[in-house]
Amino acid sequence: MNLRLFLALMVIGAALSTCTMGVARATEFVTLGQFNNLGDANMDVEFMSGDGSAVVGIATNENGETEPWQWTPEAGFVGLGTTPYSEFDVNVVSQDGSAVFMTGISNVFNFPDCCARVIERHLYRWTSDHGLSDLGLLPQPDYTPVGSGGHAVVYAEVGTSDGTVVAGSWLDRTHPEGFYSGFFIWSDTNGFTDLGAVEEIVDNNRVGNVTGISDSGEVVVGRITLGSPSRNFGFRWARETGMVSIGEGFAFFARDVSADGSVVIGSDEDYAPVGNIPYRYTEDAGVEMLGLLPHWVGATADRISADGSTITGRARLSGDSHEREPYLWTSEKGYETLPPPPGESDLVGIFTTQLIVSDDGSAIVGGIDNRPFMWRKELGTRFVDEMLANEFGMAEELEGWKLIGIRMSDDGSVIAGDAINPDGIREPWLVRLSPVPEPNTSMLLLVAAAGLASSGLKPTLFSRQ
Repeated sequence: MNLRLFLALMVIGAALSTCTMGVARATEFVTLGQFNNLGDANMDVEFMSGDGSAVVGIATNENGETEPWQWTPEAGFVGLGTTPYSEFDVNVVSQDGSAVFMTGISNVFNFPDCCARVIERHLYRWTSDHGLSDLGLLPQPDYTPVGSGGHAVVYAEVGTSDGTVVAGSWLDRTHPEGFYSGFFIWSDTNGFTDLGAVEEIVDNNRVGNVTGISDSGEVVVGRITLGSPSRNFGFRWARETGMVSIGEGFAFFARDVSADGSVVIGSDEDYAPVGNIPYRYTEDAGVEMLGLLPHWVGATADRISADGSTITGRARLSGDSHEREPYLWTSEKGYETLPPPPGESDLVGIFTTQLIVSDDGSAIVGGIDNRPFMWRKELGTRFVDEMLANEFGMAEELEGWKLIGIRMSDDGSVIAGDAINPDGIREPWLVRLSPVPEPNTSMLLLVAAAGLASSGLKPTLFSRQ
């Protein structure tokens, strides 16, 4: 064989190998098995730790008993504890999985002087070092409720990546004159701190929730709902400024905040002539309305990347339809709709999850019509089952499995979720994707191959099977 041709073929082979490696490779499809503390139970994945080392969820058996669990490669399944009322919601997981915050029923009781029945829902924290701790309730009722009683509850909704600060809302429905609600921060050092945004409420039934927190815990954003008919407005709380409303009027719904607390995103739900217009807010510039694409009649902004560069959300295509189209927005390019997977005409449907975006905005996952998908800058959009089977050679491992949910690590390198296994039982799964190498190497090799083969050799076309 001509030496020049031989060398060219060797370099082209290396180039094609590098091109193949340009697609993220998966190590293996890991099925996590069953958490056996409750016997046969369905497993629901709620969270993945930011570093991808831990998966956290809830197990529910046929008797309706539940228990939260955590899975790690080292320890397998670990039960996170129960209360006598066996009901927990998992709310926040730290970046390394060492701390999990939950809310659960702690007490159900009747006041002695009346027939009122009160349910207390407390904040709990589980740590790998100390197990489960009851962090209590804010506020503590100091009165006798009337009528049939109600609920005194806290809801942890967001938390810092180091697991030292969580924020959420509290609601007390037991007060004789109506109900109280508000927002709180809990920290290792100070315990509960009421943010003071919502005072005593009697007539307008004002409630709300926290939707985002900065990495330092110094900035919290959320929404407050007023009256009937309900109207939403967004707020940004900072230790230096206290509570500040976002926008003018009562329709700005704050949904998330960047890691440094400088950028808030959400939707104006009463923007004329249509509703649900995404916005971006900073202290310096105020509210920037992002508008809509021509074929949209409304859109919500759901999440912002940690670095504040990328906003993700869902757009409504027609006023009477529940179908949505996913999008991303950057200041450089504006709106971009996520492209459909290969063989599909669009990526439109009824979304079963909000979009989750990686810290740098390079990866997005979500679920549409109970089918998880993943978008990466270098890959485009793929349904996860097809991506793993066709591009990563995992068709045999996936046989009989139906993937129905997805979560993602902060850097986009680990994905996990729920699935129906071949026995018809809900079971978690996990896949680690290797880093994607720079594509320039393969291009340089191909250029070099072209140079080697340039002396009269005819090109040969290669197709990847």
